[in-house]
Amino acid sequence: MQGYELLYVLKPDLAEEKVTEVQEKIKDILTKNKAHIVADEVFGKKELAYPIKKFKQGYYLRIEFEADGKALKEMDRFIGITDTIIRKLCVKLESIREKNKEKEPVA
Repeated sequence: MQGYELLYVLKPDLAEEKVTEVQEKIKDILTKNKAHIVADEVFGKKELAYPIKKFKQGYYLRIEFEADGKALKEMDRFIGITDTIIRKLCVKLESIREKNKEKEPVA
């Protein structure tokens, strides 16, 4: 299984219960597809760097997990049909770690 990090932004006008509901649904989809969740964080409501779909704020959430292709496809499908998610970014963790190693000075 490959390690991934998903950062997603929800609409700012959502109730706390709805934010938790979307967060739990994503975790549920991943665990049903045999993914292992490493970390799960809610950063809360923050200002966006630029407006997204006419919103100037959003709820930032992050989840780190290990999964295969099936879990990623199902998660991506859910995010695509959920209108409360205004932006998402999913990256492989291995590629980030490799880039950081390249930048470190050799002693």
